[in-house]
Amino acid sequence: MFDLRAVDAYLAQFTWVRTVNAHGQLSLGRQRYGLGRAWAGQTVSIQFEPAQRTFVFTVLLSRPTAGLEAPPLITRPAQGLSATDLCGTIQPVSVPPQQLSFPRWLFDPFADSAPA
Repeated sequence: MFDLRAVDAYLAQFTWVRTVNAHGQLSLGRQRYGLGRAWAGQTVSIQFEPAQRTFVFTVLLSRPTAGLEAPPLITRPAQGLSATDLCGTIQPVSVPPQQLSFPRWLFDPFADSAPA
């Protein structure tokens, strides 16, 4: 019943902005993405590409880092977006069978509430 395509379509609507740390990494959705030291200090925009299930990182504001030049964009596989990551593992619940009692009007709404 869980539809990852719907999740992908939802994520594709957004753009996130992050600043890459001194180690060339950033965090998005509790996941860490390594872009490389050439990206250190750069402000990047991030968009989700649903067909490939990747994030596309694009430099917004460039800051030169020790003679390294960041490419205009880079992609990384999306992390943490599987059905198990999003919903958790499905555990079977062991509950002994029980007889449930329902009011009579639930099944016969025209019956009197008082017993005959």
